[in-house]
Amino acid sequence: MISRRHTIFWWALVALFLFPYVFSLLISSGALRLPADFFELCMRSFSQALVSTLLTIVLGILGAAFLVKSASNARRLSWWEGLALLPSIAPSSAMVFGFMDLFPNFRGVWAVTAAHALISMGFVSVILSRAIRERIGASLELAWVEGASQWMMWRRAILPSLKSDFFAVFVTIFFSSLASFSVPLLLGGSQAVTFETAIHYAIRLENAWDIAAALSIFQLALLVSAVALVRFGRQDEAVFLRHIARHKESVSRAGIGRVVGSFTGLPVVVFGSAVVLFSILRHPFEGWAQLKTSGLLETTDTLWLALQGGLATSTLAGVLTSSLLMIFAFTYPSDSKMRWMSAYVAPSTAITGFATLAIGWGQAPSFFWDVLRIAVGAAFLFAPVLWRLRWETELRQMNGQIQVARTLGANHKLISLRVLLPQLWPTFFWSGGLVSFWMWGDYALGSIAASRSMTIGMLAKSLMESYRLEAASLVLAFSLVAGAISYRLFTLGGVRVGR
Repeated sequence: MISRRHTIFWWALVALFLFPYVFSLLISSGALRLPADFFELCMRSFSQALVSTLLTIVLGILGAAFLVKSASNARRLSWWEGLALLPSIAPSSAMVFGFMDLFPNFRGVWAVTAAHALISMGFVSVILSRAIRERIGASLELAWVEGASQWMMWRRAILPSLKSDFFAVFVTIFFSSLASFSVPLLLGGSQAVTFETAIHYAIRLENAWDIAAALSIFQLALLVSAVALVRFGRQDEAVFLRHIARHKESVSRAGIGRVVGSFTGLPVVVFGSAVVLFSILRHPFEGWAQLKTSGLLETTDTLWLALQGGLATSTLAGVLTSSLLMIFAFTYPSDSKMRWMSAYVAPSTAITGFATLAIGWGQAPSFFWDVLRIAVGAAFLFAPVLWRLRWETELRQMNGQIQVARTLGANHKLISLRVLLPQLWPTFFWSGGLVSFWMWGDYALGSIAASRSMTIGMLAKSLMESYRLEAASLVLAFSLVAGAISYRLFTLGGVRVGR
C-alpha cells in the first residue's frame, strides 16, 4: 500500500512539472490566442523539422555503414562512436559556434535545419549500427555466403528490418527539431523559425502571454503525441533508449563489417565533431588577444562573475535535477504513474524560463536569484529527459525487489534506505554530472531567467552575437573542459557513496 505521504509527494511533483504552463495561463488570465502568422509559423517549423529529420536519417544510414565496418576492433569502434556522439552530447552552443564560424553569413530556416542535422546524425549512426549488429547480423552473414550483393542486403534485409528503428528515430528527431530553442535563437535570424522562438519573441517583444500560452500548449500536445507514437511503434521503448549503452554482439563483428560495412560514411561520423573541435581549438592565440582588446582581461569582474555563475548554476542544476528524480522514485510510482512521467515531455524552454521569474518576484536582481532561477528551470527541462533515458528502466528493474521486501514486512523507510537508495546512488550522481556538463555551455535558459550575463555559456553567446568568434572559441573550450571536470567529479562522488 502507498502511504498518504507518498501520494501527496506525487501530486506535488505533478503540480511542479505543470507549473510553467499554469503560470503562463495565470499571467494571460486564461486567455489563449494564436498569432496572426500561425499558418506561416507552422510551415516554417514543420518544414525545417521534416528536412532536418530526413537529412539526419539518410546521413545516419551512411554513418552506420562505416561504424559496422569498424566493428572488428572494439577499442577503435568505441573511439569512432565517441566522435559520432560528441555533437549530440556537447552543449548546443559548441555546435552553434562551429556553424557560425564556418558559415558566417548563413542564417534562417535552412541554417537551423543544417545545424540540427549536424547535431543528430552521429547519434542516429550509432543507434542504427548497433541495431544492425545486434538483431540482424546472423541473417546477413548467411545471405552473404549464399551470394547476395551488399546493395541487395541493404535493400532487401537491413532497411526493411529497421522499420521500427526508423520510425522511432524519425519521431524523436522530428519533434526535438520542432521544439528546439538554443539553435534557432542564434541561427534563425530575426524570424521565428520554431514554436520556441515564437514564444520567446511573443513575450520578450510584445508581452503577449496569451499567444505564448496558446503556442506552448499546442507544442505540448504535439510532443505528447510524439511520445505516444514512439511507444505505439515500438512496444519496448527501453530497448531503443538502451541501444547507446549495450555492447553484447550476437555475431562476429569482423564478419558483419566485411558483409555490409562501408567507408563511405566516414565523413558523417567525424564531420560533426570536426566542426565543434576545429572551430573551438583553431583560434586560441587570436582568442586570447581578442579577450584583451575587449577589456575582459583588464576588468576581470565579468569573467569572474561568469566563472562563479557557471559553477553555481551547473552544480545546483545537477543536484536539483537528480534530487527531483530521486524524490519521484521514493513515491513508489505505479505503472500508470511511470507511464505519465514517460509521456510528459520537457516543457517549453521559453515558457519555463519566463515562469522561473516567479522565483524572487519583486526582489531586486541578485546573483542568488539568477542562479536559483536557472537551476530550477534546468531541473524542469532535464528531469523528464533523464527519466526516460535511464531512471524508468532502473526503477522497473527494482519492482520485483520492492515487492519481495514488502512481502517480508519491510516498511517504506526501510525499502527506501536499503533497496532504492543504494542502487540509485550511481544514477543520481550520473544524472547530476550530465546536467552539470550541459549547463556549463547553456545560454538559452539563462538568457531569459537571469537579469544579466552571468554564466560562461551566456558570456560565449554575447561574444558570438558581437562576432568576436575567436574570443568565444576560447570561452567555449573552457566550458567543455569545465563541464567534463564537473561530470567526472559527480560520477566519482557516486562511486565513493556507492561503496
